[in-house]
Amino acid sequence: MKRSQIAQLFFDLYLKFPKRTSLQNLGFQAMNRLRRGIFGSRHKRLVDYTVGGIPLLIPVDHDLPYFRRLHPFYASNIGRLARVAAEKYSDLHLVDIGANVGDSAAFILSEIQVPILCVEGDPRFFAILSENAKRLGPSVHVDNSFVGRSSGPHEFRLEVGFGTSRMLPANGLGPVSLCPLPDILERHPLFATPKMVKIDTDGFDARILREERDVWARGRPILFFEYDPDLAADVKEDVLESLAGLKEIGYEAAMVYNHTGEYLLTIELADERTLRDVTAYFTGFRGTRYADLCAFHGDDADVLEQARTLEVRFFKNRRAERQGVSSS
Repeated sequence: MKRSQIAQLFFDLYLKFPKRTSLQNLGFQAMNRLRRGIFGSRHKRLVDYTVGGIPLLIPVDHDLPYFRRLHPFYASNIGRLARVAAEKYSDLHLVDIGANVGDSAAFILSEIQVPILCVEGDPRFFAILSENAKRLGPSVHVDNSFVGRSSGPHEFRLEVGFGTSRMLPANGLGPVSLCPLPDILERHPLFATPKMVKIDTDGFDARILREERDVWARGRPILFFEYDPDLAADVKEDVLESLAGLKEIGYEAAMVYNHTGEYLLTIELADERTLRDVTAYFTGFRGTRYADLCAFHGDDADVLEQARTLEVRFFKNRRAERQGVSSS
């Protein structure tokens, strides 16, 4: 699996293109359309892109670089949270469901060296993930599966676009086979009881949270997942019900991040009014604005408090740096 030299030349120019003025920003957006269109060509052209100090192969039309240009903290929070978790759990093992090309693993490994099981069902992304696993090192394991418990092989179809894939009701179209999480963990005994799980499946997250409750109840892992009420509704899931299910098995609170990667607040799962308000705030944007939540079992209240304190300090310092003032 090789990168395209022509696409790489264009991609490198795209990454360096200034966007400080209105005119420059128009040029940057024009280059972004070229990247997605002519150079993208449905994931066939690959380029090197550095994530967490590690050069990864990604499709040139993957939107991760675009989001990182707009939002410098995008997707990096998972690494800082894993580092905090590892301070309590020295044998931390992490499962990444919806691993895509391995970018979350790169962010995590840039902060802390831990074993990571990357689970990705899309065959195109899995092929790239497998190549990137060699670059990420021996601590990264891979599994080609979509996580879920299906009533039939034709229940869902796969929709792919700009560096992501999501499952939607099949409506008679191509089938997607699902695999329960316990079966995947059985194939990888090292990860039999992970203490941290990341889920990013573009709307399928709420379903996985609901269907795999036995796994969460047994291991009580820290759960980091995408929270998008609209995409969840597309697969007939209710995000509030998924949180209620976590509360029933002892999860007490969750840190809330904007889709830009910036920390917003911590909410108690017993606080139904605030949960409804947060859900309403992220409803109606069809994937263009959503939240990431990190939920903690009551046993990890100490990890939550440490993570919250460090994240508040982290963003306070970053904002002070931008303004050129001291954060002390």
